[in-house]
Amino acid sequence: MAIKIAENMYLEADTPTYTLPVDLGGNNNSALFEIWVLNARGTLGTGGVNPVLQGSNDGLNWTQVTVGTTDTASPSYKSIDVNAVVAFPRVRLKFIATGQAALVDAAVTPYKRS
Repeated sequence: MAIKIAENMYLEADTPTYTLPVDLGGNNNSALFEIWVLNARGTLGTGGVNPVLQGSNDGLNWTQVTVGTTDTASPSYKSIDVNAVVAFPRVRLKFIATGQAALVDAAVTPYKRS
């Protein structure tokens, strides 16, 4: 089941912004992230968004789990499957809007990876 982690989240250009942490819960050890990007003016723009997955054992100290993907241009939808076991019980996304401000929606679906 998808968990919404950002809705109309405003990203200042070239400034890191973080979603709230999500507990993967129980036996889940991986996740599928879905991201919807629209620039702040609601039109197609030159910038994009670089999402990076971070993990934490305590919710205070965060470690990068994935390398930032290529820009997700606006408007767009992107699905990011971690495709690996995540060694942390909590995850969050770090976003950096490149070139211009952006609005994002994001959801995560935790799952068990063997």
